[in-house]
Amino acid sequence: MKPKRGTTKRITTKRRTETFSTKAALLEKLIPACAEEYEKLFGHPWSQHPLRWHEPELARSQIETDAWRVMNALGKAASAALDFFDSHGLDAGRRDHGIYYAHELHKLLKRHRRLLEGLKEKVGEFPRPIDKRQALVKSVNVRGPNVFAGLPYGRKLNDRELAIISLLMHKGEDFSFNRGMTIGDAIDRERRRMGLANKRASKPTKRWMREVHED
Repeated sequence: MKPKRGTTKRITTKRRTETFSTKAALLEKLIPACAEEYEKLFGHPWSQHPLRWHEPELARSQIETDAWRVMNALGKAASAALDFFDSHGLDAGRRDHGIYYAHELHKLLKRHRRLLEGLKEKVGEFPRPIDKRQALVKSVNVRGPNVFAGLPYGRKLNDRELAIISLLMHKGEDFSFNRGMTIGDAIDRERRRMGLANKRASKPTKRWMREVHED
């Protein structure tokens, strides 16, 4: 028998995907990568995107969402203040409870009770406004910046395409970062968030359904 010929192992060098230890370092590479992919997808640079005239509305949508959070926080704080003494079984009419903060809280309730009661009533009065991702989906996939002009890209975009646009539009400002992430990880995380926003934005709201029935 002929001896078996020795086998040689083929050594392959796998390309190592770059990981990032800080959000700033990731965004420095992520945003240009998204701009490059955007141009390949749509045939024009990001600087010429059809949503640029719609950016102020998207910014107002984020401001509205942030204001909603603040109003709810104020309302919950007002409710806690109004209920503080009763919740401890204390006479709310007396000012000698506690040492310092309870005394200050008593003065606040005495001077600004109507304001606090008004803030308490605001909690849950209005539904949470749509966030900037949902607003972006509505602009791209649902109604477009100009309802009569149709969708700005001529078709509905998939979740990855929406993610690329979202990251470019907001420059990753509220992107949730984890140490060791790659560019692919970042895009995939945004893709999942935009997918959820896409589902929510595509559902008719109760207000819209009411208007349709009234017409």
